[in-house]
Amino acid sequence: MAKTFEAMQKNSFSALSSLGFLDLKNRKQLGDLTKTIFTLRQKNQRKAFVLASCRPGEGVSTVLANLATYFTLNQADCKILVVDANLLSPTLHQMFNLRKGPGLAEILHDRAQLSDVVQKLSDCDTVH
Repeated sequence: MAKTFEAMQKNSFSALSSLGFLDLKNRKQLGDLTKTIFTLRQKNQRKAFVLASCRPGEGVSTVLANLATYFTLNQADCKILVVDANLLSPTLHQMFNLRKGPGLAEILHDRAQLSDVVQKLSDCDTVH
């Protein structure tokens, strides 16, 4: 059974901080976003979410890494596929300590299959 949002929030920020992702100006905003996603997942059966930005340096990669880690730590039934669609300056591979490629560009150009591109985090079975 999925945990309540309040139970999820209890120790998550300290765990995120120890992983080095939590570099946010306002932790409340991450909590609010997480609560919104948690609610949408439960009530509306939403399975896909897009985080996007029109300018570099706005923190989308940091927020995404935090969200993925937050849900991984708190919901065993939640499988997460993170796609770094920033073709000019991808950073998520560095944040999760993964190899740089092949990636989305290779799939779009038919030079790779999804199975060649998806990488599993070494210590986690739910984030790819």
